[in-house]
Order: sequence, then structure tokens, then C-alpha cells
Amino acid sequence: MTRDDLVAIVAGSRIFRHWHWFDWHFQHVLKGVPNLLADSIINACLVCESRIPGYAERTISMLASIGGREKHLPDWEQLLQVLAELLVVSHVLGLCWEDGTTFDSEPSIEKQGKNPEILIRNERITLAVEVKAPALFAHQENRTANPEQVVARFATQDQIKGLLADHKKTTFPRDNPVKDFLVSAESKFKQFHKEKNFSGVLVVVWDDFIYEPLSSLLHPASGLLTENSFYKDADGKSVKFPCVGAVVVVRQLHQIVRACRDEPLGDGLESPLQYETPHGFPPKVLVANGYSNQDREQLEGIFEAVAPDPKMGAEYSPKELVWWL
Repeated sequence: MTRDDLVAIVAGSRIFRHWHWFDWHFQHVLKGVPNLLADSIINACLVCESRIPGYAERTISMLASIGGREKHLPDWEQLLQVLAELLVVSHVLGLCWEDGTTFDSEPSIEKQGKNPEILIRNERITLAVEVKAPALFAHQENRTANPEQVVARFATQDQIKGLLADHKKTTFPRDNPVKDFLVSAESKFKQFHKEKNFSGVLVVVWDDFIYEPLSSLLHPASGLLTENSFYKDADGKSVKFPCVGAVVVVRQLHQIVRACRDEPLGDGLESPLQYETPHGFPPKVLVANGYSNQDREQLEGIFEAVAPDPKMGAEYSPKELVWWL
């Protein structure tokens, strides 16, 4: 598929047949005028198409279907989730894979099985990838308005309230979506986990406040990948996710939002769907799951991510409380 072929698909899509958040952006493409967001979508789709025929048209169709309600913010958040998937999938599919590697989109080997985004197979690895992005608009408004933020469930509710000036003006943890992401990824990876050299990776695309998902995953008092996870089974034991070998956290959702608003990007990015960051900043982190025996070093290379370390900056370690001054 050529760029012109894909532009023709965009032109005939529902983007222009009902109210759509991306109508203005793609109008530029139809006129041959550069647009940061639309061009990045087209380019990423073509990368995916080169590995999985039909991926580009399906992605445009998915984006086009999310519309019809003027300035409906939940639609915009759903579009951001699709773009987060495109960010990660285009990176993984665009890597230099050895001959004989196969690529599948939304694969399933079980009847009515749940599907990860992609599955890559070769002699070295069977890699399943699931991509998630949280709905953050309301949370971001709270974070901006409230002077105090509770980041993790590090104590009882009463104990935490005793540390706050006003618990009614406090932003509370956004950890339930992270838990839901893990549950979803585990259910999708389970059908593949006995395959040769299997690795299952959940990629979470967040905004710049990366300490939030890292605290949800790693805080020693409640982290989802620790013995003290706040997520318990019926017997009161911490739920494990053995099929999820690692969680990669990428702080780029806010860059995609900037492109939607036609604002300049930060951190030296030239495209909102550019996975590789100039000079490695901001770093992507890979949180290995200690309850899963998967090849962390290989995954770090594929996702250009490293284990979180306080030397990266204060935002790369779990937190309890934040006071905004």
C-alpha cells in the first residue's frame, strides 16, 4: 500500500461524514498540506501495513468510527487510546526482525479467546504485546486543581486522611486502571504462555507524571507487582500475573494531546507517534514481573526501556504523597 492509497482510504472514511475530532487534521492531508498529527498517523499506519496487510485500513476505520458527538471528550480519550496503540505497535513492527518471523494482529488460538494487539513469532521469541492508555482528563483536572495528591495506598484511609489538610481537595491514586490493564493483559496472554520462548508485555502509555503508574506497580505497601498488592483474591492473597513478563511505561500521552491541539511537541520529538526519543530522554521504563520467568534483557532491547532507577529523576520512584505548591 502506498501513501496515496491510504490517503484515498482516509478520504472515503467516516471521518468526513460526521463530526470528528480529527476532521481538521486530515483535511490537511487531503489538500497535500503537512499536519503533524495526521501525517504521523499515516506514516505509522504504513509501517504496520508493511508487516500486517490490512492493518492500516482497519486502523483508519477504527479512528473514523469514533465520532458523531460534537466535542465529546470521551470520544477524544478513546481516540488517544487508539493512537497509543499505534505508537507502540508501529515501533515493534518496524524493528529489524530476522527472516522467518511472523506477525499477527489481534491473534487468538482459543475459541472466542481474548486478543492481544499483536503476536510476533520466530525461533528466538514468541512476543505478545498489549497496549493500554488510561482516560486521564478528569484526573488531570483534579491534579491541577487540588493542592495535595495521594499516589499510593501506603496506609489505611483514616491514616492517610490524618496526613492531609483537606481530603476533599485531594487527588487520589489512579491505580485501579493499572490493575484493570494487568487483568486484561493476563487474560489475553494466557492462551499463548506455553509457547516456545513466550514473553507477554503490557505497555502503558501515560502522561508526564510517570510516578503514578510506577507507584501503582511498585510501592512496597500496595504495588500490584509486589507481595503486598492491594488487589487480592477471595482468600486475601495478592493476585499474581504470571503471563505478564513485564510492564513497559511510556510517558507520551501528553505529547499526542499536544499534536491534537496543533501545539509544539516537547523533549525534541518530531512526531507524536515517534517512539524513539532523542538522547534517550525521557527514558522508558520496564518493570519486570518477579512472578514471571521471562527474558527481561531481550525485552529491554525491543522496547528501548530500562528498569526504573531514582537516578533517572524523582519521578521514577514510587511516591506516597505529593504537595503541589
